[in-house]
Amino acid sequence: MHGIVRRRRSSVERLWIDWQVRAAARAAVDVHRPQVALVLGDQFDEGGRWTSDSNWDDYVGRFFRAFASFLPLKTLYLVGNHDTSFGRDMRIEDLKRYEVAFGAANRIEEIEGHTFVSLNTMALDSDVTSKDVQTEARSFLENDLQCGEERQREAGHVTYEAPDFKYETHHHVLSRELSAELLDKVQPDLVLSGHTHAWCEYQHSTAMEYTVPAFSWGQRPDPSYALLRLPQAGTAGQLDVTICHLPKEPLVFAMYAVTIIIIVLAHVVRFVWRLRAPRTKEKGA
Repeated sequence: MHGIVRRRRSSVERLWIDWQVRAAARAAVDVHRPQVALVLGDQFDEGGRWTSDSNWDDYVGRFFRAFASFLPLKTLYLVGNHDTSFGRDMRIEDLKRYEVAFGAANRIEEIEGHTFVSLNTMALDSDVTSKDVQTEARSFLENDLQCGEERQREAGHVTYEAPDFKYETHHHVLSRELSAELLDKVQPDLVLSGHTHAWCEYQHSTAMEYTVPAFSWGQRPDPSYALLRLPQAGTAGQLDVTICHLPKEPLVFAMYAVTIIIIVLAHVVRFVWRLRAPRTKEKGA
C-alpha cells in the first residue's frame, strides 16, 4: 500500500495520495462487490521502530479513513517491513503495536470453507535478532498449523525513489530454503505476496505464487491490485487471479491540465465577448 506517509512527503503529496487511495478503494469495492479484502503488507510507508506512538496512531487513523470502504468487509492484513521494520530492527513491541491495529501477524482464518494462512515471514529470516519475534513466528509454523484435523491440499521493483533497486535474499525476498520449508509445511494451493511493488507470477513445484503491485501513486505511477476468485468449497473449480490496473498518475495530471485549460479558455472567450458586445450595440445605433 505505502499509502500513509509523513516524514518524506509534503502535506500536498499526502493529501494527493490519500485521495487517490480512498477513491481507488471505493471504486474497487463498488465495482467488484468483494466478500473479503486482502491487504498484503506495508499499510504504511514508515511504521517501524523509529515511528513514535503518536505518529503511529495518526497513521492508523488515516489508513482506516482512506480505506473506509473496506470496513464492512472481512479484511485480512499482512505485516510488511514498512509496518514494523525487518531483520535486526524488528522488535516484539513494534509487532505487538501493529497487531493491536490490524490483528495477529500469524493466524489462520476459515472463510466460506477456504483456509487463509497469514504468515509474518520476515520473522523467520536469519537476520532477525529478537528471540521473541523469532519464537512467536516459528511456534506458529511448527505448532498452530498442525492443530485440528490434518489438512489436505485444500522480480522487478519500480519506485519513484529507487527505479534501479535490486533485491537481495533475506532482506527483500525469501531464501530458497525458507520458501521450500513454507511450501512443505503450509501446503498451499495459492501463494499471495507483496513488497516488490511489481506484478509477478511464479510457479513453484506445488503452488502458484502471485506478487501483487503497489496500490498507491506514492510508490509507482501505474498502481494496480488483484482480484481473486475462489471456487465454491468442495467443488473442482479453478482459482483465478486477475490484475486490475488503476488510473496512471500522469494521465490524471494530463486530464486535470486539459480541463483547467478548457475552463480558462472558456472564461477568456466569455470575457472578450462581453467587452465586444457594447461596441457592437453602439455601431448598430
